[in-house]
Amino acid sequence: MRLSAHKNDPGYSRIARKAKAFLNGEMVDGCFTADEEMGKVWRHIKTRKGKYVLNPQKNGILTKCLSGQVEIRIN
Repeated sequence: MRLSAHKNDPGYSRIARKAKAFLNGEMVDGCFTADEEMGKVWRHIKTRKGKYVLNPQKNGILTKCLSGQVEIRIN
């Protein structure tokens, strides 16, 4: 299953905001898209103080894609 909070993503669903993504058994903070079949999660990057890191080139927040065993749990 693929689930995303981004409207332009093929896995977009309003229930994504209620879901939690786990990578190799650990919850991924700041995750906005998770794909169990691909084994990937995409998340926003935060500083140690918990603030989002801005991407000045794209006027948005920096993101990172992580790979491993992905599990999506919907509350």
